[in-house]
Amino acid sequence: MPHCVIEYSQDLQIHFNQSNFSNMISKKLIDSDLFDPNTIKIRAMKYDDYLVANTSKPFIAISVKLMPGRSKFQLESLATKILKCLESKFDFFVEITIEFIEINPQFYFKNS
Repeated sequence: MPHCVIEYSQDLQIHFNQSNFSNMISKKLIDSDLFDPNTIKIRAMKYDDYLVANTSKPFIAISVKLMPGRSKFQLESLATKILKCLESKFDFFVEITIEFIEINPQFYFKNS
C-alpha cells in the first residue's frame, strides 16, 4: 500500500510516457517516508477521449488509495511536492489533481 492510479490526457504523451509519470510519482512516495517502498503499486492510464470543463485541456489526475494512519499535514505536504514536481515539467497549463482515499481495512481483501 499505497495503490496509485495516474490518469492523464493523451496530449501529454508527447512530453512524458507512462513510465516517466510512474517513476516521478514513485520517487515522491518513497521520499515522503510515509510508505514501505516494497508495497507501492502504481498504474498509469492514458486517455484519448476526455473533456475537462467542457474542453480538451491537458490533465493529470492522481488517485492514491492507502490505509489510514497518515495525518492531514503529511498528505498535504506530499500532495504539494507531487504538484510542484509535475508543474515544473510543463511550460503550459496542465490541470493536475491529487486525491487520497483511505481504505477501510475491514473491507480490503487480497490474496497472499
